[in-house]
Amino acid sequence: PGSGKRETSYYAPYAYDTVFLYLYALAAVASDPNATVSTPALINAQKNITFQGLTGIVKMDSNGNERAAVFDIINLRYDSLRADFTDFVLIGKWTQGTESNEFIETRLANHSEVINERFQFAFKPQFHGGSYHHPDLDVRNSFDYWSCNDGEEKTDETGKSVRLEKPDGQGANNIDKDYRCDEFIDCYNMSDEWGCPVSFPVLFIVYG
Repeated sequence: PGSGKRETSYYAPYAYDTVFLYLYALAAVASDPNATVSTPALINAQKNITFQGLTGIVKMDSNGNERAAVFDIINLRYDSLRADFTDFVLIGKWTQGTESNEFIETRLANHSEVINERFQFAFKPQFHGGSYHHPDLDVRNSFDYWSCNDGEEKTDETGKSVRLEKPDGQGANNIDKDYRCDEFIDCYNMSDEWGCPVSFPVLFIVYG
């Protein structure tokens, strides 16, 4: 017995902490001479119990039916002073409550940042390339369009700086490039049909 390779289930530490939570509640009820050990008494005794478990700090809320979780915030960082340094670094915590913790308190004198009562950073998050500025996550494909005002085809490199308009509206300016030379006058100044194989503005002027 005890020999050979064994693997422990990921749920084992949670089962361990559950048993200890029950023991703490049982001890609280047993220490009260006026209390009787019962299911309602044990449930009530679980409220606000805090202890260090295998899975971290076990902290029950005032209802006794939830565990106040604490998660580490890990950041892949670069060091500007060491070109060879790239590593995962603990930069903050996420908690379900507003309680401070030793990790944050020891670094408040440096450069901490609190986004809200649950996210607390001892160091600013670092993004790709070592930048501390929030990246633009709204990445879109570039597209070509026709500018009625300028009378030329242009490109919106960002894919979101220009809002395409429907040519059936009054005074449409930036329209889809496919309206160019489609044998319909779509721009108020007819620039989308000038210089086309069949010039409708010329026919319009000549024949009215």
